[in-house]
Amino acid sequence: SAAYGSEPPLQEGLAYLFLAPADPYGCFRVPTDADLDFNDENIGISAWIYPLELQNDVYFLVNKGRQDSNPKTTNYAIRISNSQHLEFLIRDTNNQAQTIASSFTIVPNQWTFVAIYYEFVSHIVYMWNDPTSGPVDTLTFNQNFFSNNDPLTIGAWYNANPATPAIKPFKGRMDDVRISGRMEDIIPAVTSITDRNKPTARAESSGIEIFPNPIQLSQDRINFQFQLPE
Repeated sequence: SAAYGSEPPLQEGLAYLFLAPADPYGCFRVPTDADLDFNDENIGISAWIYPLELQNDVYFLVNKGRQDSNPKTTNYAIRISNSQHLEFLIRDTNNQAQTIASSFTIVPNQWTFVAIYYEFVSHIVYMWNDPTSGPVDTLTFNQNFFSNNDPLTIGAWYNANPATPAIKPFKGRMDDVRISGRMEDIIPAVTSITDRNKPTARAESSGIEIFPNPIQLSQDRINFQFQLPE
């Protein structure tokens, strides 16, 4: 029963997803789909949020999983912790929630950009609160995670009980929610090039190293190393 709102301030466009504090059922549920599942691979999630209420509790922003199943499922989730930090969460094979939290806190009654990117092979989680700058946190996180057949819920943790479908619901506004295995999809600014008004570009020979060499088609990663003057 999530709704759209247009009261200012807007983050972008003409509306945002509104999850009212007075509505205990408010969430936006998306049926399960293979494109929404991630299995031991890179995953990124980002959103603009405008919390209206932050008390001593956790608030789920995005969750792929279900609360009332046994065992409970969480393929991946981001939420606001009870200390108002951004948290990335997965549920392991022992039905235990594994979390990692940002150093920055979330402030109510203003738009804030939040993002995480889990680089699975490197065991690193990056966290942002500004889409135009680098990650605030670079954290070690070494957890396997696996897909499930449960919905993706924006603004809560899904419960199949119609009387209480939203567990730990977020209360406020959300906009531009993104989920992808590619960092450039969730943080478009990281691939942007700023025009510095230079009249010419100097051409120089520059070594390009490719390794491993020779390349094997079975390899998961090929590295191209560039050395450029600018």
